[in-house]
Amino acid sequence: MDDLRETLKETNPEAMLADGLDEAIVGLGTRHPTAPVVVYDYDKCIDVFMRDNNWSYDEAVEWMEFNVVCSYVGPGTPIFMKREVCFDGADLLTEDPENDWEVTPHGEQK
Repeated sequence: MDDLRETLKETNPEAMLADGLDEAIVGLGTRHPTAPVVVYDYDKCIDVFMRDNNWSYDEAVEWMEFNVVCSYVGPGTPIFMKREVCFDGADLLTEDPENDWEVTPHGEQK
């Protein structure tokens, strides 16, 4: 954690940390042309709120969405990443996807 704080001090002193959620940090993220910010695992944040406050899942999600995710406080605001992505593409694409696009995904005319 000290390494992360040192990196942030050097690369983005305006980057913010969410109180009480250090164990949910997964690293740093950036988007051109912005400086790095802290990236948190959204679901791990929910787990922390449930554990530390004796909340139900729904209570923790409501708190997270209203008080954390929706709290933009400038360019140093952290990113809260959800890990519910299918990386193998099995649920994202079918063998022969049907669509009415006029062009292919690469921009060529059909």
